Amino acid sequence: MKPTVLLDCDGVLADFYRAAFDVIEDLTGVRHDISELRSWEIFQSIGDRDLGDRTYNAMNEPGFCLERVHPLPGAVEGIARIRERCDLFILTAPFRSGFWLHERLAWLETHMGIPRDSVVFARQKRLVRGDLFVDDNPHHVRSWDRNRRACTGEGFVWDQPYNRLEMTKLNRMHGWDELDAWIDNWKS
Repeated sequence: MKPTVLLDCDGVLADFYRAAFDVIEDLTGVRHDISELRSWEIFQSIGDRDLGDRTYNAMNEPGFCLERVHPLPGAVEGIARIRERCDLFILTAPFRSGFWLHERLAWLETHMGIPRDSVVFARQKRLVRGDLFVDDNPHHVRSWDRNRRACTGEGFVWDQPYNRLEMTKLNRMHGWDELDAWIDNWKS
């Protein structure tokens, strides 16, 4: 029997923030960095709501997900290892774009080799059952952990600079080696 592993995409597999910073630089000429973020929400940290609206509008254009978002370091290799040992599902919230769903599916298949039937689009991630749930957004992990009807497994926050300031009692996962170790421990 294999564990059912649910992984978020952006911030775990995909470098959404770098792509968003590229768009912000295109709009303003100013380059931001992930180290500036103090929370999961980009524009809460940057403090410019108008810039947020303009950035999201630009990200709604065709090609943003498929062409501008790149895999995070180690993600391709990490996914290849765990796909052999787990029932893997990508649990991702849909972006407010007419192109996002199609492009996200194509991105996951192209970069990670993840078939379309292994992708679940959901804003209410807490309702999806699995043995392990990993997300970079502490709110999603907290909600998943609280919903014991749907989750009988363990939830982890994927460690990122922007989620380290949130003081939580949530478990943290610091990389692909820790994910591999969790799978090894689950099997034993």
